[in-house]
Amino acid sequence: MLNSVSFMSLAAFVEIPSRPDLAVVSIRDYSMRRKLPSFEGYRFVLPVDMLDVAEEHLRLPPGAWPDEPTASQHLQYCEAPDDYAPSLSHARAIHKFLVELHSDTAAFDVVVHCSQGVSRSAAVASWATDRFGIPLIDPAGQGLAEANPRLLRLLRGLP
Repeated sequence: MLNSVSFMSLAAFVEIPSRPDLAVVSIRDYSMRRKLPSFEGYRFVLPVDMLDVAEEHLRLPPGAWPDEPTASQHLQYCEAPDDYAPSLSHARAIHKFLVELHSDTAAFDVVVHCSQGVSRSAAVASWATDRFGIPLIDPAGQGLAEANPRLLRLLRGLP
């Protein structure tokens, strides 16, 4: 069962002592891969590779991009072959991971990190708070105003 969800930057995350009752959604992009911690001591870690991009960042209407971009579309949106825009596949993986943890009899807190801790991680934390009715913890006081609108929309669209 999920008790709470917090979101933060990678720099803040690496300062947290690992513990087996803390599940991690690790949102990263290609530039972060060399800086990632080992994740030892955590029982459940979901790595998710995606950039902080969204149609709205380019002043396009919500949903202008396909929910599941092709490889060439990812390259168009991200401008680097190893980076990906948030997709329906990412949203489904996050959904599945958190739903399975929530149905477990053990209690878990969830921490979601991304590079800066204000957009992608905020989107996941905002959705998880609404979906599971759990408390939101914002240790940096960032708020949810900059939550990635594409990722949040994709998560909210899931049953």
